[in-house]
Amino acid sequence: MPKRRPTRARITYAGPTRQPRYPWDAWFSRKELILRRGVDYFCQPYTMMILIRLKAKQRGFRVSVYIREERLTIVRRGAARCRLKQKEKP
Repeated sequence: MPKRRPTRARITYAGPTRQPRYPWDAWFSRKELILRRGVDYFCQPYTMMILIRLKAKQRGFRVSVYIREERLTIVRRGAARCRLKQKEKP
């Protein structure tokens, strides 16, 4: 009779109670902010730039992100453009 493999633990979704990795609301409350790699974030600068733009868009505004050496400069640019589809009337 073959041996059974031990069952692996299942990874479950923590839901909305999970704390975010980065303090997005505190960062986005400022007009301009400089983040340092290894202190404020730990991934590649280009990857963090994409993540910052995504999180800003989710919160309803736009940002400009500039990469200089290992630092990111974030500047808030105002409200994001929303493209909502209008319901067609019959």
